Amino acid sequence: MEKVLKITGIILIILGAIGGIIILTNIDWDSYKIAKNVFDELYTNELAEAQYVVAKQVLFSQLSLAIGTMFSGVISGFLFLGLSEGLGWLKKINHNVYITAKNKEEV
Repeated sequence: MEKVLKITGIILIILGAIGGIIILTNIDWDSYKIAKNVFDELYTNELAEAQYVVAKQVLFSQLSLAIGTMFSGVISGFLFLGLSEGLGWLKKINHNVYITAKNKEEV
């Protein structure tokens, strides 16, 4: 059971990092840059301002999705790794208690 949890944790960490990187590389930076340039040139135009605000919100939502994906994969992977270590410690403690009890019965 420990090995399954450890392997699952490692897989989650790797997939979280890869997923976050893939999402980061697919973010549409050009639409934000274009909207920002248009807004800088036509700062009195309400349509340019609305386009800039929407592009900025989309960019921030994509960034938060990428960071959230990365952190969720890494944190859940570390959780599984911690559970596997805790399970290993409990097995060792149980084994030591069993050996101690068995030695007391022999005496």
